[in-house]
Amino acid sequence: TMNESGITGMPSGSWNGVFVPAGSSDEFAMQIFEAVSYALADPGVQQALSTLGMEAWPSESPEAFVAFIQAEQTRLGAAAGRYGIDFD
Repeated sequence: TMNESGITGMPSGSWNGVFVPAGSSDEFAMQIFEAVSYALADPGVQQALSTLGMEAWPSESPEAFVAFIQAEQTRLGAAAGRYGIDFD
């Protein structure tokens, strides 16, 4: 683990997302977003995720998810830089 390697204080956690190919139309991205949001609101889906120890936290919009990804890149990139971790 990171801690066992002497790298302590590194942010951890996990998340999942649904992505569309680069260059997809905004309309297509919104259709996918709405379909995923609909599925995640289903009590059966929520229960299935819960049995796996997961919880759904859908974004408010495709743009909000993009902003989240950018913030994660910044946050994790800064943390990795503190420890000299290179992602080549």
